[in-house]
Amino acid sequence: MTGPLFIITGASRGYGRTLTTLLAKSNLATQHSTFILVARNLDDLKTLAASLQTLPNPLKIIYEVADFSQSDLDPVASSVLSVIPLQEYSAVYLFNNAGSLGPLKRIRDQDAVDIEREIRINVTAPLVLTSKVLKKFADTVPKTVVVNVSSLAAVQPFDCWGIYATGKAARDMFHRNIAVEEEAVQKEQTQSSNGPRVRVLNYAPGPLDTAMQDQIRETMPDIPLRQIYIDMHKEGKLVKTEDSAAILVKLLEEDTYENGTHVDYFEVGPAKVCET
Repeated sequence: MTGPLFIITGASRGYGRTLTTLLAKSNLATQHSTFILVARNLDDLKTLAASLQTLPNPLKIIYEVADFSQSDLDPVASSVLSVIPLQEYSAVYLFNNAGSLGPLKRIRDQDAVDIEREIRINVTAPLVLTSKVLKKFADTVPKTVVVNVSSLAAVQPFDCWGIYATGKAARDMFHRNIAVEEEAVQKEQTQSSNGPRVRVLNYAPGPLDTAMQDQIRETMPDIPLRQIYIDMHKEGKLVKTEDSAAILVKLLEEDTYENGTHVDYFEVGPAKVCET
């Protein structure tokens, strides 16, 4: 049996890039770990892969270009699974990180094309990919972990964030449902109530200092929430990707969270900014 398998979508930039790097350096990544890096930009993937290869821990790095805005997502998700080496893994970690902020405007001002595209990227794509990963690994690997990179917007409405919040809320719910379903499957197969073989976590990383925040400050209508984010940026109160990703890695290493739960960075990380 080889080491664990890590599949990270949206791996090449921002939070995904930082998370991938910290995972590769963590106690989760034992020798002979395999990393599947998924993103839209080939050059960014190559750059990340090259940086990971310089780490002292020998890793197998594979990257795959995937566009989750495509109308037919089945072949896109299948292409991700097709590059995974056929071998026995000690564990499988899937990180549903890829997503899109979309147009920041009120529901009454949204159009059908944008709505369909954002739901496809933020909901349908991770659902299709997760379904395929579970089908392939959940019954054969000792432990499968599915992590949804969530948001406070999944549990709280924000002005002009309706489409994004809808997608995040839907993602939280289908990940929660996976936890319930897979525990039921495990009991049916083994008649055992021992610890779950499939672990699920919804993790809200906080307002990160990334290109997404640039988009918020530049494109959001002139409403009070926009000014809040402008002020947070000016005052250095946005969350560093390294700080948030470190908390997520720690949660996974400790492995004591309630299965399927939603955990916010501010519940477990350094409390240095407001809970907006």
